Amino acid sequence: MRPYYFIALCFFLVGCNAQKYEITFKVDMTHEEAGQVGIVGNISPLSESSVLPLDDVDGDGIYETSITFNTSKKNLKFRFVNNDNKELKGSDDRILWFKPQPMTAEYVYNEFQYYSQDEINKLRYTKMQVHEDIGVLQETLQYIHPNIYKYIDSVALQKEFFVLERRINQKPNITTVYKEVSRFLSKIKCSHTFTNPWNQGPDIEKALFYQPDKVPFTFRRIGKRLFLDKNGSDNEQLKRGWEIQSINGTKVSAVLDSLAHYITSDGNNYEKKLERLVVLEEDKFSLFDIFYPLEFGSPEQFELTLLHPVSGDRISTQVKAVSKTYRTKKLLEKYGQVNVDFADGWTFKILEGGIGVLYINSFAVQGKDFDWQDFLDNVFVQLNTTNVNSFIIDVRDNEGGQGEVAEYILERVIQKPLSIPAMQASVRYLTIPDTFKEHISTWSKIPYNFKGKYEYEENGRYFLKDKYSVKARTYKPHKDGFKGKVYLITGPQNSSATHLMASYASLIDEVTLVGRETGGNVQGLNASFIFFLRLPNSRVEIDIPVIGMQVPLEEFTQRDGGILPDIPLTHVPEDFIAERDAVLEELLETIRE
Repeated sequence: MRPYYFIALCFFLVGCNAQKYEITFKVDMTHEEAGQVGIVGNISPLSESSVLPLDDVDGDGIYETSITFNTSKKNLKFRFVNNDNKELKGSDDRILWFKPQPMTAEYVYNEFQYYSQDEINKLRYTKMQVHEDIGVLQETLQYIHPNIYKYIDSVALQKEFFVLERRINQKPNITTVYKEVSRFLSKIKCSHTFTNPWNQGPDIEKALFYQPDKVPFTFRRIGKRLFLDKNGSDNEQLKRGWEIQSINGTKVSAVLDSLAHYITSDGNNYEKKLERLVVLEEDKFSLFDIFYPLEFGSPEQFELTLLHPVSGDRISTQVKAVSKTYRTKKLLEKYGQVNVDFADGWTFKILEGGIGVLYINSFAVQGKDFDWQDFLDNVFVQLNTTNVNSFIIDVRDNEGGQGEVAEYILERVIQKPLSIPAMQASVRYLTIPDTFKEHISTWSKIPYNFKGKYEYEENGRYFLKDKYSVKARTYKPHKDGFKGKVYLITGPQNSSATHLMASYASLIDEVTLVGRETGGNVQGLNASFIFFLRLPNSRVEIDIPVIGMQVPLEEFTQRDGGILPDIPLTHVPEDFIAERDAVLEELLETIRE
C-alpha cells in the first residue's frame, strides 16, 4: 500500500471550507489481464491527464493505494486504468461521495457495483411515502406540463394516478416505482416527459442499470422484427442479419408491444416507441436493457430462436446475460472502437456522378469543441466548386439538438424565399410556487417566472413573446447556397429539431424527403426548457417540458404522426446480412437514372 498526502493552502488554493478525506482505493483485477494499474480523477492529487499507480503487494489480484484529499468538493469523479486504457468506456465516471471518517472503497475493474435482490427489497416505501411521491408528481405535472391533457382528458388522467399508486403499493420498492411511473408517463404521449435514465440517482443505477441482466448483443429492427447486428457473446451462432424470433419463449413482436407501454413518444407515433427500443453499441443507456428485466424478470441467460431470413434455417440457442459495461468491453474487443467523438458523426463526401452526401447524427452542438459552422461552410464550398448536381442530407439517425443547425443548412438549399410563421409557444403557468422548488430544478432562471414574457392569455394558456419562441421568418436564398436538387433522408429517430427540419423541408420545392416517417408529431411538440422533478422518497427523477410548440400551418395538423417522406424507402432483412445501406443505394440509383 502506498500513501499519498496532499497539503493545500486554505486561502489560495481550495478555500477555507476545504476538508481532509482519507480514502483507500481497492480494485479487483482477478478477471483481467493486469498490467500497470492506476487511477485518474478530477481532484488533486488525482488528475485526468496523469495516472496515479496502484500496487498489488500480496499478489492477490487486488490493487490498492491510499490517498488524502484536501478539498471543498462533496464528491470525486474517477476511473481506474490498466496499461493506459481507461475502464468503463461508454459510461459515466465513477462517483465517490466523501465522508468525514477514513474510508475503504472497493471495486471490480470495468464493472459498476449493483444491488442484490435483498438490497433492492430493503429500498421499500410506506403507503404514506408512496402517497406523497404520487401527490408531488401529480401536482407538479398538472401545474407545469404545457399539453398534459392533449391526448388524455382530466378524468382519465385522475384515474391513471389512482391506478399508479395502487400498482406501486402492491410491491413498493425502488424498481416498482421506476417501472410504474415510466408506464404512467407514457400515457401522456410526450417524448420529453419520461423517467430519463441520464438523470437518475445512484440507487436507480445500482438497482436497474448496472445489473448483469442485459442481452450480450446489439440489434436493429424492421417494423416489429429484430435482427442481430453485433455479437458480444462467446456464442458464435449469433451472426449478423439473423432474425430474433423469440426471447425466452416470447415472440419478439409481443416483447416489443409489452415494452412499448413504458416508452414515451409524441402522440400516437408508435414507430418512435419501437425505435427507442433498439440496442446500439454506442448508447450509454438502452431502454430495452432497462425495461425488459422489469417486464419479464431479470434473467441469467437468454433463450433465443433465430431464423435466417434468406435460407430459412432456424436454430435455438442461448447466451449468458451480461452487464452493459461487459457488453461494451466485448464489442470493443471484437469490433474495435465503439464510441466515437462528436465530430466523427459529421461526414461529407462527393460520390461518382456529382452527388454530395452529408451525414449528421446529432445537432447537439452546444458545449462541444466542434466548429460546426466552419464544417458546413466548407461543405457548401465543395458543393459549389465541384461538379455536384444532387445533394443528399442524411439525418435519419439524428434525434435532434440545436435547431439553428437545421436552419443553417436549409437556408443554403432554398432557391426562393420561404416564409415560416411564428411558432405558437405557450405555457400553462406564470410563476413557480415556492413549495415546488424543493423538488424541481433546471439550468435557467427563465422558466421560474414568465410574467412579462407573454403576449396574451387564451383558454388558460399564456402565449410567449417571440424572444422566448421561434419568430416568424422569411428565409432568403443564401448567396453561397446550393442550386441543385436536394434529398433529405429521414426516419423515426427524428424528433425535436430534426422533426422540425423535416417539417420545414417539406415546404421547399427543391427538397425531396426520402426514407421513413419521422418521430415527433405534426400536432406539435413540448420541449425548450425542462424541469427535473425528483420525487421526495423514491428519488426517481422525471423530465417535465415547459413550453408547448406548434407550427400553425394547416398541412402540419391533419395527422397524428410524424412527417411522411415523398419517397418511402426502408431496409429489408437481406440488407443486414449484406451490410448494405439499401436506402442510400436506392436513392443513388434513382438520382442517377
